[in-house]
This record gives sequence, structure tokens and C-alpha cells, in this order.
Amino acid sequence: AIQNGVRLINRPIRFDALQGDFRFVTPGTNVLVSSIVVNTDESGIARVRITATVTAPTQVAIITTTDTVTGLVLRTNFVIAQQISGVGILSVLPSGTVTFTGAKPGVGLPAQCPFGGIVDHYVYGGTPPYTVVSPLPQFLSVFPSIVTTNGGSYRVTQNGCGSGTIVITDTQNRAIESPSVVGALGPAGDAAPVAVLPTIAVTPTALTVGCGQTGTASVSGSGTFTATVSTAGVPPGAFVVTPSAGPIPGTISFTRNTSVPPAAANTSPTTIVVNVTGATIVPVTITVPASCP
Repeated sequence: AIQNGVRLINRPIRFDALQGDFRFVTPGTNVLVSSIVVNTDESGIARVRITATVTAPTQVAIITTTDTVTGLVLRTNFVIAQQISGVGILSVLPSGTVTFTGAKPGVGLPAQCPFGGIVDHYVYGGTPPYTVVSPLPQFLSVFPSIVTTNGGSYRVTQNGCGSGTIVITDTQNRAIESPSVVGALGPAGDAAPVAVLPTIAVTPTALTVGCGQTGTASVSGSGTFTATVSTAGVPPGAFVVTPSAGPIPGTISFTRNTSVPPAAANTSPTTIVVNVTGATIVPVTITVPASCP
């Protein structure tokens, strides 16, 4: 019993036989009851012992566990399988547990349960034909359901996470359980890559350019840039930025042209600011002559 990550000690837990031919064994007296209250131990665990009733047929049974303080209920299904022991007479190969593990999914995806795992079981001994039954067909399906010959086989297909066995019975009603088939949760996908944000830097951010001269600045980082003159009053053609846009890394040229007709239009501000825009805006200041003959 755990609440908010804390193990609940000495907590009264009620167990009820909701469905199925089974009972709880009362400690000390061994009286069989359909409902019993047990306190958790120092580890927060409540334990009960159950027994199937005599001649109970194969069936799905349901047990409910109720925290008597909060009223929270846990419902659990399990299988009661009627068997006449065929151990020592019947055998199944492979003899060990077969485990299927979920594949590793794509980047950033959670762990996955396996689906579609297949194993062939071979039955020996006893008196064929053998009847093959999966108590949990939604988890383990079998085909065929009848194995006609000694040494014949049936195929088990698993779906999802869990553990289960197959019950094999011969014509003399001798039964045996197969080794466990397990579906195990696989590893989670790798962590999603951290997005690399675009960056921009311009070197230098201040230049002096004379008449008929060109200065350059280097643009580094990632992404693309645009370059625009933000200073008002610059005569058309007197000052040119090349290119006005491009990929990063790249180079930008700033040219102060000579006389541009009419001559009156060739009077320029002596400080021109060009905004280089990428992930951020970097202003570049160019000092130029007011006029160029």
C-alpha cells in the first residue's frame, strides 16, 4: 500500500473474492472465507493466502483489494486452471522461459511493449491428441488448438507486456503448463536533440570608408541575414550595400560612390548605420565623407 510515494504501515486492507471459485485462508484457523481484512507490515505489504475450491473448473477469477481508510480499490484478474498433473509424463520444449523485448522506438518516444513475438512449442509424452489452451488469449494466442501427434507443435504469438503459460492436456486428461512466455518493456527512444537556435555576429561593427572606397564586414553564425540602411537622407546611389541579403556565414560590402548627378544629391550624412538582421539585429556604423567630387 503506497500513497503519494509513502508506504502505508499497519494499514487495514480488505480482500474480496469478487468472482471465481476460490476463498481466502484465515490465519491460524484455516477457515475459508470470501472476504478478509489484513493489516500491512512494516514494508507496507498486506499478504493473504488463497485456495481454489475442490473441482473448480478452469476460469478467470477476480480479486479486489480495498484500502479501508480511503476506499480506493484495486481489481486484479487471475486464472484458475484445472489440471490433472502430467508432470513426468508430458513435456514441452523449449523448456525455459522465452522473453520478447520491445524494440527501441524513434527519438523522443517512450518505451514500447513487444507485439507479434512467435515461439513454437513441441509436445511429447502422454496420449495424443493434445488440447492446447491459452488462459490469457488476449496476451498469448495459440494455433492450432489441437496437436495430433507426439512431438507435434503449436505456435504461440504474444501481444504486449506480461507473462503467461499455455495449458496442454492429453486424452487421459493429464495436463502440464508450458514454460513462461514473457513480453518485456523495451528501452525508451533516445532523447530528442536540443534545437540549435540561429545566431549572428558581425565583424567589425564600425568602419571608415572614403570616396570611391569599399569596406567589408564578415557575418558569422547560422541562418540568413538582410542588410538595410537605417539612416535617413542618404542620396540614392551615393552609398551602396552589397548584398542586401544572403546566407550566413557571408560578407557584406559598403561602398561610398564618387559624384552622383545631380551634384546636389551627393551630400550624404557622415555617419550611416546599416542594420544586419538575422537571429538578432546588429547595427554596423560606417563613417563616410559628406560629399565626393
